[in-house]
Amino acid sequence: MAKMEKVKAKVCACQILSLSSNNENHDYVAVFAEKTNNGNLNFEYTTAMNVLEKEKKQIKEVFYPKMKMVQKITAYTSCDILANRLKTSNLHIDLKVYEIYDADILGNENVGK
Repeated sequence: MAKMEKVKAKVCACQILSLSSNNENHDYVAVFAEKTNNGNLNFEYTTAMNVLEKEKKQIKEVFYPKMKMVQKITAYTSCDILANRLKTSNLHIDLKVYEIYDADILGNENVGK
């Protein structure tokens, strides 16, 4: 019998943005960062939010110089589940998922530096 791996709980940080460049405008663009919950929710959410801020800076510098945050959301669930909940909610918005970043990896890039 195969041994099943225990699924760890996740936390998700999300920001819904309005993005624009000289050529394009996009409303309701969601950027997510997901972190494994290792028991310290404050640390997990802070790490996920720090990853979001870093990635937003990159998006702004490279693609969309005009960026406005519409909403900030944190949830005690995976980002896939949160994205589906937001898409199927009764907000009647056309939510676009830009990216789900792995804060377990990206949040550890500066550790030890």
